[in-house]
Amino acid sequence: MSTIHEGEQESECHILSQRKALQYCLNIIKSSGYIPENTTLDVPWFAAKTSSLHPDWNDSWHPTVIPYASERLHSTSSTELLTPWDAASNLQHVRHDALQRMIDRLRQSCTVSDDASWQQYNYNHQSIIDVVNWNDDDGITVLSLKHKFIYRNIPCIVKGLDKHEYLNIAKLWTRRQGESNSNSTNERIHSQINTEWFLTQLGEDCLVPIRHNVANIESPIQSSIDTQLDLEGRANECLTTIASLKQWVYLLQSKQYSNMNSPNDEDPNIYLKDWHLQQQWESSHQKQALFYMTPEIFQHDLLNDYLIKFTSGDYRFVYWGPIGSRTNLHSDVMNSLSWSYNVCGEKEWTFYIPKNYDTTSINHRQSFKVTQLSGDCLFVPAGWKHEVQNLVETVSINHNWVVPASLDLTWKCMLDEIEAVEKEMTSWGMESFEIRERMLLGCFGLDVSSLFLMILVGMIHQMKKLDLLPKDSNEKPSFDAIRPDSWELWFDLGCMISIGNTILIDSSTKHVVDLPRRLEATLGDKTMASNALQSYYFLRSTCFEYYGLYTQGQRI
Repeated sequence: MSTIHEGEQESECHILSQRKALQYCLNIIKSSGYIPENTTLDVPWFAAKTSSLHPDWNDSWHPTVIPYASERLHSTSSTELLTPWDAASNLQHVRHDALQRMIDRLRQSCTVSDDASWQQYNYNHQSIIDVVNWNDDDGITVLSLKHKFIYRNIPCIVKGLDKHEYLNIAKLWTRRQGESNSNSTNERIHSQINTEWFLTQLGEDCLVPIRHNVANIESPIQSSIDTQLDLEGRANECLTTIASLKQWVYLLQSKQYSNMNSPNDEDPNIYLKDWHLQQQWESSHQKQALFYMTPEIFQHDLLNDYLIKFTSGDYRFVYWGPIGSRTNLHSDVMNSLSWSYNVCGEKEWTFYIPKNYDTTSINHRQSFKVTQLSGDCLFVPAGWKHEVQNLVETVSINHNWVVPASLDLTWKCMLDEIEAVEKEMTSWGMESFEIRERMLLGCFGLDVSSLFLMILVGMIHQMKKLDLLPKDSNEKPSFDAIRPDSWELWFDLGCMISIGNTILIDSSTKHVVDLPRRLEATLGDKTMASNALQSYYFLRSTCFEYYGLYTQGQRI
């Protein structure tokens, strides 16, 4: 009975979070003056309003064809900069070319000439992935990094963040073992983790999730989870123990993990993973500043922005593992992007270059290793399988995140899960869309309704930056076609509109997705579901109207 009750509570919380997100969108649209404050967004009135803004719109409009100006992200063969919506339509082609260049680099880095003799240990990562030194003097911009790596979905190492965004946290979480007298930038300055900061600031009784490798382990702490999925709906590759921070530090310092079915001290079975430390800090230190900020290059995170604002979850983690601890071969949840910043310690990553993002197979010939040092931040592309091992005791910050440019990859991954859910529903003879969305949420981490609302919220945020949605109903949009970040904002909108249309009207998926029925099931109200759909139509029509002004006002 308690399990059923907990399931009902979770379902109720999910409904409330989705209603909260929808109401947020409706309030902003109403406050913009486009819709009278006392108007209920019933379908006929709202549909008429959106139709008048873009009379040529109809459901047969193909989702991958976005209206854009005639001029043509940079093309792969020239320095010509595409218009934002043209770039959004060409992402798959750009990624394909970037993958091919990675494979060419791998071939050139190989120490043997025979293709069949490739060995994954023969590559020097500096010649395969780019290393970016982030400082104020080299002319590197956030947008240029996004163009080169994030939009193309290829990995890179960013150095220098420890001298900017992460300087404070490095001082707090580490203790220097000794300063180097050498001027060599390649010499490593060894540090150790400042466990006293964690115990003092977070408290010895702070609960942390300790992962145990799949081997049958006799843990000194009673395991509390033994299922195929973890509490966040992700594949449970190992057992999880909930322990106190004091117990965790004791395990590390006493090296008890060496007796836990491990052949030696360098192959421990324990790893503090997926620790929501930032979230814990925010909830217990509401009046204090965050102890770290997301680097600008990794901001505009659709996933965490949505989850933090409207739910109790997030995908912001701290990892803390002893020497030899590892994460086995995997690709990241939801086909999300991820970034990993080493506060202290070293990791060895093995990457497998994907073949058209087919996550079911890997090619050992197309793999390479990367050593991540203290202060390094590694960008991990969506869909790239990888495995990671700590070369020394290491603490890192890791975020899974989704940006507009990666939405299509997340949607493709979700469609695979939708098909799996459909097979189960058919075998059970069930038709409930509420159950469909619950199952998808459990095995994927998001349901279709949440993804759609996440796109709505993301569109509103970018449109507000472009001043397309005035804060006051007495104001008119103060649209500026030449603001410095306008290209990126319009590019993001183009990516979100493309996937929003695909979810709504793509004929190849519409019968499986049926967004209106899913929204009605998860929001628990047909009128709310209609308001969500009409809000999207309205926002999209507004974008169409002003994008024409943008392309006329600024030649890219």
